[in-house]
Amino acid sequence: QTVWIDTPGLDDVANREHAAKEIGNALNAGSGNYKIVFVITTQSGRIQTSDTVTMKLVLDALPDRNAPYGIVVNKVTDTLRRGWENNKDSLEEFKSRTSVGRENVTPFIYANPYVEALHDQANIVHPPTPELLEFLNLLPTFPLGPDQVLEINFRKYNIASEKIEEELLQLKKDKT
Repeated sequence: QTVWIDTPGLDDVANREHAAKEIGNALNAGSGNYKIVFVITTQSGRIQTSDTVTMKLVLDALPDRNAPYGIVVNKVTDTLRRGWENNKDSLEEFKSRTSVGRENVTPFIYANPYVEALHDQANIVHPPTPELLEFLNLLPTFPLGPDQVLEINFRKYNIASEKIEEELLQLKKDKT
């Protein structure tokens, strides 16, 4: 049996502490094999720092520093998808930005297509594509017991955000 838990992100200042506790509670709920999937969106094809920081803080709380994780990039336009398909450097740059501040870069990234019918709609259930389901099924699990996850250090959010911004600027400088 698969149990899916959707937790809030850490970018909302007013709810950051609550979100960190909810994520920790979800990960410490019991023992078993876990899959962690971060669902992100891009801004002009670039990962948002808030998503990178959230991934880093959650993954840093895991006992296994090399635990596998997946990323679903949601609402990927045809233009962005074609850009990644035609320019492998662009896709590799995107992947490197998802791992800024982390040692283990995930090879598990899925580009979930943008669906026009869902634009500006609320409370719409849209079935997942077979490709998304296959991605989720193939994502490796890792064992996790109750109370093994450290507290998600939401207090480091701003510091981590600044550090990641600096690292991204350095990556950009190194590229030119």
